[in-house]
Amino acid sequence: MLIRQRIGIVMLFLFLPINTPFWDMLFESIGFPIPYDDWEIFITCLILFVIGSIFTFTPKMKFPLDK
Repeated sequence: MLIRQRIGIVMLFLFLPINTPFWDMLFESIGFPIPYDDWEIFITCLILFVIGSIFTFTPKMKFPLDK
């Protein structure tokens, strides 16, 4: 398993769209409230989730010059 795929799996679990309230409560509890609306945090988590899925499920690329 590639390091890129491992990072992707971690991103999939951390940025599940259902974890949006978790991130909001986490930052409020440590004293740094997120200054954005809930839907903006949701969209950010969704984008990071999609990036994590791309990292996880894309195959290893082989370039013509590599042996």
